[in-house]
Amino acid sequence: MKKLVSVLLTLAVVLGLSLTMAAPVAAQDDPTLMLENKDSSNWTVIEDGIQGTLVYYSSGPEFKFKFNATGLDNNTGYSLIYYADFDTGADRFAVWGGNNPGALIANFTTDGSGDIPATWQSVELNMNLPCHPDANIDVYDYSGPPDNYTHAHGAKIWLVPSTDYSASACKVTTWAPDEFLFETDLIWYTDTGSSVSLTADVPDIVAISVNPTSIDFGTLLPGSTSDVFNINVTNIGTHTVNVSASLDASSDALFGNLGMRFDSSGSFGTEPWDNIITDLAMDGSKYVQTRLPVPSDYTPSGTETGLLIFEATAA
Repeated sequence: MKKLVSVLLTLAVVLGLSLTMAAPVAAQDDPTLMLENKDSSNWTVIEDGIQGTLVYYSSGPEFKFKFNATGLDNNTGYSLIYYADFDTGADRFAVWGGNNPGALIANFTTDGSGDIPATWQSVELNMNLPCHPDANIDVYDYSGPPDNYTHAHGAKIWLVPSTDYSASACKVTTWAPDEFLFETDLIWYTDTGSSVSLTADVPDIVAISVNPTSIDFGTLLPGSTSDVFNINVTNIGTHTVNVSASLDASSDALFGNLGMRFDSSGSFGTEPWDNIITDLAMDGSKYVQTRLPVPSDYTPSGTETGLLIFEATAA
């Protein structure tokens, strides 16, 4: 008489993955921008040798630039900034600060001669220059007097004393134009991005798998006992678990004699098999052994089947 018991496995895993692909890196050049101190009454350049020079790549994964300046205050901290205007109608000075959105590009300290030596460096701005909602993208036209810039629209780059600037707010806090170096043209920089943003959803799950998923106890005579079979249980969830086992109610009566024990220790016990495996860690595996004795007074009735169910709970 052939007796068959199967093992039920239920597994559910949900994993979400979203990718944001960066744009390809574009060819780069090295345009130059002069920064000058200006007469704040008419915004004309003051020709006095106090100036800065910015050489930069107009595209790339980071804003790469070289900056130097001369004629500034000795041993003083200065901040190179992106100054973004608000759209305030005819008078763009009505609301000032440059934090629309604005950005800190770099901090410098002048030497004993009031100079900033030329150095190449890169900074991750995470934005284009200019960046919305900067009004200089499409509101103001700087191609006419008093500016007469090559670019009608673009980003303003200034050098200001660090004491007049809030790096955390990206805002000019003190209006002291006689101490500032202002743009003499507007610039454009495209942040091509070099990174791939990855996100993944890892659900909080309690789950196990078993192997094998069926056991054939073979042909058994009344009074005989089957061979011993191992069932491996693996934790495929995100918690340490305890594992219990039970017979489904649909199982034939013969399987009420089914014996089970943890690994090869102890005696074979019948139901209930509460916490037959305890503290099974994530990715861990343990096994139980099972065998089927047939009572000597059992009346053969052909092939009988049963269903053995394993259940995991968080430890």
